Amino acid sequence: FSIDDETGDMWLGDVGDSEREEIDRVPAGAQGANLGWYWFEGTRQRVAGAPADVLPPVWEYTHETGYAVVGGFAYRGSAIPALRGAYVFGDVNGTLWALGADGVHTLPVAFKTLVAFGEAPDGELWVADHYGTVARLVPG
Repeated sequence: FSIDDETGDMWLGDVGDSEREEIDRVPAGAQGANLGWYWFEGTRQRVAGAPADVLPPVWEYTHETGYAVVGGFAYRGSAIPALRGAYVFGDVNGTLWALGADGVHTLPVAFKTLVAFGEAPDGELWVADHYGTVARLVPG
């Protein structure tokens, strides 16, 4: 998970169980948010009896698209203005996405076995893969 320095929102890449991966956003000040596990996997209900206060994911995908979400950061850098404010995240399969006000977009970059994101003090993002590659996201 990460906290957006500008809004205070918490973003989570929530690894699923057997079918879905999800992205959750907990608004600043919403302490104790219930993200729905064990009643839901993403928006798919697993068992009945969920409490009414479950906060649904802001985006999800099935295992036909990826295998395990890798949480990232809300982009607050200046090198890629089109990403400003978007939540950048990926999947272990190497796909990177940006979730912004206009939806989810696949970024034109891929990594082998994505494992982590990092954020520099200037808000620029870094990505690491299982094979030792560490790269800064830059404009294409």
